[in-house]
Amino acid sequence: MNSPFEGDPPQYKAGDTTVRGPRKNTSVDDRIADISGVINEMDLQVLVVVEGPNSVEKLQLFFDRPEIIGDWKCAAQQSGAQSVGLATRIDTGYWRFPIISHCLLLTNPNLPLLLSAQLVFQSSQIQLA
Repeated sequence: MNSPFEGDPPQYKAGDTTVRGPRKNTSVDDRIADISGVINEMDLQVLVVVEGPNSVEKLQLFFDRPEIIGDWKCAAQQSGAQSVGLATRIDTGYWRFPIISHCLLLTNPNLPLLLSAQLVFQSSQIQLA
């Protein structure tokens, strides 16, 4: 998912530029349409991106595209050409706390509050079942 980007800070390559993808001669615009279409169809609240962009900036740039429904906050494990990322939708009110800002839970001073919020969320899910 790095191939649509260039530069530092990252920006998109021209839309008709050929990039790696599931089809021969996939363009940047094709790749964006394919991925955003799947994300929108699934109507997600959170998405773990495996083999995604290798920087938070690239992942956030992708989720900030107008083709992607909603407002998203992203984080990425920056570890080489293909990384693991997390995108959380923040405009639906589904999450009580912003997940991304608490990625490093063990060092977070709000850990007791976050753990109690998780228990409340888990309890509400059990009651719904």
